[in-house]
Amino acid sequence: MRAQQPVEMILLRQVASYLTIPIWMMDSDGNLVFYNEPAEALLGIQFDEVGPVHADQLGEMFRITRVDGEPMGEMEFPV
Repeated sequence: MRAQQPVEMILLRQVASYLTIPIWMMDSDGNLVFYNEPAEALLGIQFDEVGPVHADQLGEMFRITRVDGEPMGEMEFPV
């Protein structure tokens, strides 16, 4: 059984679903717990297809690059 999310995370997810700007939500452990529809357009996959992602798997799922297309190291991006 999955642990219950704090009420603040539930409410923030609800608000994020109405926003037109990309929102990426992470929990206190660095796990990806939600991203909204505008973020889906940037990431190229719907959250419903991915679901929550453990922090260790994020680097494998998404290719994070600089503006010039060069890959970024794990310590370079702000998440």
